[in-house]
Amino acid sequence: MAAGAAQLGIRARPGPSLLRSGRGEPDISVGSKRRERTRPYCRKRYDYLEAVLMKMQGLNEFLEELESHCNSKAIATFVGSDGDGFAIDLERQGDRVRYGYEPGVRELFLTKLGSRCKPAGSLVLRSFTSETDPLTKLPVKELRGYVLQREGNRLKFEKLSPEMMFACQNTDAQTGEPLPLEQSVKYC
Repeated sequence: MAAGAAQLGIRARPGPSLLRSGRGEPDISVGSKRRERTRPYCRKRYDYLEAVLMKMQGLNEFLEELESHCNSKAIATFVGSDGDGFAIDLERQGDRVRYGYEPGVRELFLTKLGSRCKPAGSLVLRSFTSETDPLTKLPVKELRGYVLQREGNRLKFEKLSPEMMFACQNTDAQTGEPLPLEQSVKYC
């Protein structure tokens, strides 16, 4: 169990007791299209988990920041202090944003944010726009980067400048050499 999650009194990864279908199998598989019915108590546990995590100061503000840049669809890629990555699709549905395609994915994302930002983590948000690049005919993406840090029960975040985001995305981390520029991207 991650230290951050332990301090909140929750599991860092939802285990079988949290995500069970009526047949005793895990209810979700992140990234798969398999869907199964959830028991009513699972929804209550998700609600409890979300309530505990939302008490973390700064988490709600960070989610509002992400959601404000999701006009239709976006992809958030999070890398925690342990180096473990997690990508989640976001989709605007009216005034709400849906996280992932399976029950419990939003809660899993919140758990990772809450438990893997000590000392720091990072997140890249790729927001898809309605614009099409005339050269590539691809949808134009807006890239934003954030540095996340957990201090006690507070999640702090700092948005990277467009110049810093450009440098981070177009430089080989191991060699420091420039990478080929990504097409159809705006750095925000």
